[in-house]
Amino acid sequence: MHFTILFTTILAAGMASAAEVTEYNAVALRQGHKEIDHAALQASNGRFALKVKNQGAACDRGVTENKVTFNINKSGELSLYTFGKNPQVAYVDRSGMGQGMLGYATYGDKGFNLPKNAETKGWKVAKNGDLTFGGKGFIACPNSKKAGGSYSIWADVGNKNPGGNQNCQAITVRATEDKTPVACVYSI
Repeated sequence: MHFTILFTTILAAGMASAAEVTEYNAVALRQGHKEIDHAALQASNGRFALKVKNQGAACDRGVTENKVTFNINKSGELSLYTFGKNPQVAYVDRSGMGQGMLGYATYGDKGFNLPKNAETKGWKVAKNGDLTFGGKGFIACPNSKKAGGSYSIWADVGNKNPGGNQNCQAITVRATEDKTPVACVYSI
């Protein structure tokens, strides 16, 4: 009898905490810039991007996804929606060296291999759906034509052209709830 009550209590607590997590997808909003306006946020090769032809994610049930799915925990950490034993977490490097570099790391034998000045806490989805880090938005920078017209995404730290890029544009990243998320392991 006591076991049944204890088991039911634990099961209910687990279901409640699972229900508290919301999975999201996101798009870039940049009025007047048709190339990136409403382009899906992607995760590829340890960085976040737009307009990548194939983000190279290995997804559950062999499904092909070309957008990133994520959630934000109560501590303000953004985790990619993945499967397996190795979680993937997003980070921002707002230091002078990082210039707002936005990336993600995979948990390995020695924990997360994060850059020296990486921050993982500070993510938020506002009531209107805007995704921010530390209360700031993001910047999209065009890659070379050889990269297929893709854009790298950076956190806005006051540098209009971070990482030696040119012609970068301030963007809003709008998150929407994904009611049927697909778990993927994103390329690193």
